[in-house]
Amino acid sequence: MKQVNKILMLSVILLISLLLSSCAYKQGTDSSDSGNVAGQQSTEISSSNSDSSSSSDSSSSSTPATTSSSGYDKEVLKLVENSRKSVAYEYSFTARVKNSFGNFEETAFSAEIRGNLAKKTYLAPQKLSDEFYYDNVYLDLDKKTAIGTCESISVLCRGIKEQGKVVSYEKEHLVVAPHQLMEGLPRSAKIVGKVTIDNRMASVLQYNYNGNVEKVSVDIYSGLPQQRIVYDGSSEDIIEQDYFDNLAVGNVKLSDVTIPEAFEVN
Repeated sequence: MKQVNKILMLSVILLISLLLSSCAYKQGTDSSDSGNVAGQQSTEISSSNSDSSSSSDSSSSSTPATTSSSGYDKEVLKLVENSRKSVAYEYSFTARVKNSFGNFEETAFSAEIRGNLAKKTYLAPQKLSDEFYYDNVYLDLDKKTAIGTCESISVLCRGIKEQGKVVSYEKEHLVVAPHQLMEGLPRSAKIVGKVTIDNRMASVLQYNYNGNVEKVSVDIYSGLPQQRIVYDGSSEDIIEQDYFDNLAVGNVKLSDVTIPEAFEVN
């Protein structure tokens, strides 16, 4: 019996030893795992911060400047550059200008432009003298010369066809030529909207000029104006409206803007 009790006592002691050893091993393992997890989390956070910083730097460096070296906003500069490529074009022009009595005076003609040469065509012959009327004006924009001819079927052109007369360049030059309007565009011009004119998408530019506010709708493809509205700087009333209708680019030939050789000019 004593022998049996001794065996049982040894078995209990052995079991307790095994349990204590198991607990000590588990505690050591948990501590090691905790350290590994903490290290892994620290690495992930560091990596995340590094990626975030890299992304931020990349975003900052790729953000385009709003203003180009020319002084124009980049979108405005693109329109100006497009206008410089549009060297041959035609349009129908109508201008309504408020006079000193508060009434609008209207001028209308069609125009063809190729480089420094242009031709104006009036709907009705204009009087130069009792003997001579003209409905076409051939302009040299560089030399500032103007020659009038009468080429329509109007009775006023009878007997004077194939004749050309020097007329006043000051009176007949294109005061608001589309490409010249874009070349003189103030650096302060900003795009304030988009519109569709004659099935063409246009950007609306706004700027101050000579104390007034001007809004110019510019065809985004050719860079040429389709409409210009001038507002009085103090009253905000409209004082001038210019319309460049039926704009067509690339169709004007040199012969279209050059006085025919058969014409006698004096």
